[in-house]
Amino acid sequence: MKRELDAFKAAIATDALADRVDIGRTKKPAPHVLISPAIPEDEQTRMTGPYSAEQLLFAVRCTGTDLAQAMWHAEEVDERLRPAPMKFGIELDVEGRVCSQIERGPTETFPDDDTRPTVWVVLTLYRFTSEPS
Repeated sequence: MKRELDAFKAAIATDALADRVDIGRTKKPAPHVLISPAIPEDEQTRMTGPYSAEQLLFAVRCTGTDLAQAMWHAEEVDERLRPAPMKFGIELDVEGRVCSQIERGPTETFPDDDTRPTVWVVLTLYRFTSEPS
């Protein structure tokens, strides 16, 4: 999962977002993009060997000082992972692995009232499968 996480971050951390993307936690003030990986589910697809596919899920938390700024960051992330015009997800290039197209899951938008000043958050789930090549 480490190589997939690095490739996922590299796909997002370009252009205007280059210095705003972190994994896990950050001390950077808003706006920033935070990637939180979930523990992958292994899917044993055959009985004869150690071949297994991983179902990877990453929560991407985009923050901003207001709702518009948080949504702009979320749209920038989505554009990198699912480029226009068709919005099909990209396939990450990970050595020794074959990754499926990235799919966007549910998105939630809310204010984080525990911070001062209040920070707006757009939380989006992205998922894909990674299997040995």
